Amino acid sequence: MTHRLCLFLLLVSSAAAQLEERSIQRVHSLKVRIALAGGQPCNASVHARLIGISGDVAQAYAGSDCVVDFGSVAAGSYHVSVSVGGVDFPNAANFEVESRNHEEISVSVPSDRFMDNAATGAAPVSVAELAIPANARKEFDAGSALMAKENWKKAAEKLTKAVSIYPRYAEAYNNLAVADARLGSRSEERAALEKSIAANDHFAPAYVNLARMDLIDGNFPDAETLLNRATAINPTEVTTLVLLSNMQLLNQHYEQAIVTARKVHSMTTAPHASAHTAAAHAFEAEGKLREALFELQLFLVEEATGPRADSVREEMSSLLTRMR
Repeated sequence: MTHRLCLFLLLVSSAAAQLEERSIQRVHSLKVRIALAGGQPCNASVHARLIGISGDVAQAYAGSDCVVDFGSVAAGSYHVSVSVGGVDFPNAANFEVESRNHEEISVSVPSDRFMDNAATGAAPVSVAELAIPANARKEFDAGSALMAKENWKKAAEKLTKAVSIYPRYAEAYNNLAVADARLGSRSEERAALEKSIAANDHFAPAYVNLARMDLIDGNFPDAETLLNRATAINPTEVTTLVLLSNMQLLNQHYEQAIVTARKVHSMTTAPHASAHTAAAHAFEAEGKLREALFELQLFLVEEATGPRADSVREEMSSLLTRMR
């Protein structure tokens, strides 16, 4: 199996995890407590993404107590990305889930980042968002709370009501798309995401979710275009950059894949081993085997055990044989 096909299968598996539960055994209960700057209360627009070594594991919305319950997860290394009203705060915390039945961690959104989105590269709040009527926001909050309870049908009804009250409600369309995906309607999911972008063309999450749909469909060029737009809006969102580097690789944009992968590791200390494999495969495609070998070695520094590490060691062995 070629690297290109292996990478495609890996990425499709990661993206499809948003639509259905992973089949791996889950053995721990994990809760994340979010502290907003200035002690601000949480509402249903606050949610967190749990990201493992192979990409997104889960995402969930905060309750009124500012606690996000991810339920059961497997032991391993994770980091959390928090979103407040559609503004992303990546890598809020890095931690290890160990062998115990329950774990609770606390993360905070620093006041300087919360108050000054422009300084962080986070997406700006649009005029349309500032004009959201109270009754539309009430329906949105109710729908988001139902999403947290995984009541997707009723959540979709509330979110549909929110956008009927205020058709420029980008975040509500995006959440509606998530609910539609859970209800198995990909056509309605795509339509909702397109309406989200039409309502606010600077709402990065909608571009990323559309890109993930294109990834599952095998439409790599459009996925790369959408991810480029998302990173232009929010250049500090590391998970999007990792996905972009892999899309660039699949589209044979090798130099761009290398640049993007290196950008990931220049801006965070969080483990993103898959960016090293993207760079390694790009170097290999260019015939730069020593550079490819070095990237695979860096992968093992970040992820020393597990099936992916075993596969990387096999690749390293193959590269060493070719270099002799």
